[in-house]
Amino acid sequence: MVIKFISFIFLLFFFSSCQSKIPKVVIPPKDTALTTPLNPPATAPNIEHIFEWNCDEPSFSDTGEQLIFWCSMPGFLKQQQVFIKDLSTSKVKQITFINGRIAGPQMVKQDVIVFSSDTDKIKEMLTLDPNELEKDNYFELYMYNLSKDEMVRLTNDSLPEGKINFINHIDPKIIYVKTTNKKNELILKNLQTLKEKTIYTTDFPILELKVDTLNQVLITEEFNGKKMIKLRPIENQKSSLNADSTWPLFENTQYNFYFNGNNNSLEYLEKKGNKTFFKAYNFSDKCENELFIFQNENVSLLQRLANDSTTFAWVERANGIKKINLGSLSLNTKSSCQKVNQ
Repeated sequence: MVIKFISFIFLLFFFSSCQSKIPKVVIPPKDTALTTPLNPPATAPNIEHIFEWNCDEPSFSDTGEQLIFWCSMPGFLKQQQVFIKDLSTSKVKQITFINGRIAGPQMVKQDVIVFSSDTDKIKEMLTLDPNELEKDNYFELYMYNLSKDEMVRLTNDSLPEGKINFINHIDPKIIYVKTTNKKNELILKNLQTLKEKTIYTTDFPILELKVDTLNQVLITEEFNGKKMIKLRPIENQKSSLNADSTWPLFENTQYNFYFNGNNNSLEYLEKKGNKTFFKAYNFSDKCENELFIFQNENVSLLQRLANDSTTFAWVERANGIKKINLGSLSLNTKSSCQKVNQ
């Protein structure tokens, strides 16, 4: 009994001491921001690694001038923080200085970012149980204004929220997924007025969410052990493709779906053997092309720079560490189109 009491007092002291040093909403100080140039190896001029840290979820800004992502800081806790890379200067700057996990960072405009995190929720928990600390329902949405050093918590409902995508609009808007009562809701939120509305609801888990240059949302849902793809207009505009009737079901080895409105094709990655294939599904011919082959089976994410046919950022795992690569891919756009069984 005495041992349990001492253990409780220790935990209470540990968390209270941590919380006393960290405000409810943390405003990252400008003078401690980390700025460092990247110097990629001369043998791989198009590949840039973010230090030796584990990094993931890269996303280009709307202007294509910056790349935002998160990295795990080295050490026992492996704390995640958001970084921004200036593509013109090759400098990387640490943006957040918070506790907790981070997911889906997006640049709304040059000085505003959004992301999901459990930074506030973990401060309220008196536990060191990793299974409890890693529950997804602790994620809330945050908006951070870099120029004003202001961070705003956008949600407060203890529901799983994530898969954020930025929408290019007169008013800055985002779209994200919220899970409620075993349903998945697609929420459109105006960051100017902070108003939001549900624009799509499904009983199936939403695995991926991607907004294209035409402000259409591509939804990947889990359906009977496979992946069902839907293309939806976000507001009142018409979709460029009525794809529900022509879209095949995809396998679990296929992922990272993106709708290319320039040629009405569905781009995605597929793992085969010890390689990862970058493919495109052609709707008119109902067949697929192999655009590029990565000589690594552990390519988990691929992001295309808008209005650029060759520049990509991708995540590649090696030796248990995820690295973000940035460079040009020579795509094989003239490969033979293989028929896909519906």
